Amino acid sequence: MVGGNLTVTKNVNPSVLEVEFNTVGGGVKVEKNAVPTGTSMTVLGNAVGDKMVVSGNSGSGNKQVVTNKVAGNLRCVNNSAPFVGGPNNASTAQGQCF
Repeated sequence: MVGGNLTVTKNVNPSVLEVEFNTVGGGVKVEKNAVPTGTSMTVLGNAVGDKMVVSGNSGSGNKQVVTNKVAGNLRCVNNSAPFVGGPNNASTAQGQCF
């Protein structure tokens, strides 16, 4: 459990990037990570008390944002393909996450 905010930014060429099954009292940001071919970025099954932003993640590796419960706004923008954005549950959703 994270009482405040969770931020994952500017990782370059990770072998895997997973933000999975966290309970976060504040918000979540997953931004500007470079995901190369043969690797993946997964934002999965998180319970978020505020908002979640997934933006500007690049590279040809698989990127997915699925089965998250977000009390506030869920916003996914400017993520390069391949990208899977849903299903997710949020009070409002914008961009690629639905």
